[in-house]
Amino acid sequence: MPHPPEARPKIMLAIVADKVKLWRRILDGHELVFVMTLREAMQRLAEEDDLRMVIIGVHFDESQMFTLLGDIRRHPKYGHIPILVVLSPGQYAFSAIAVEGID
Repeated sequence: MPHPPEARPKIMLAIVADKVKLWRRILDGHELVFVMTLREAMQRLAEEDDLRMVIIGVHFDESQMFTLLGDIRRHPKYGHIPILVVLSPGQYAFSAIAVEGID
């Protein structure tokens, strides 16, 4: 059941542009803020007052996922919020980019 407009949790999604429609369908009932670049993500973090979660696609902005993840964790207002890192549906069970970043 969708949340009433005044209670809809706001989620920022840092993903590739061709997945916006899919995520709108998956997260129906939430207020969504889409960003496609690291610069745009940092700007929105500075402007938004009430983000409840961030979802980052592994291939966000030419593999800037780890950079954004670190920037959010150091952010004074949003360093504590949940972050979900995802592969898009239909992709492999792991990403070489994510595995390289673990080292």
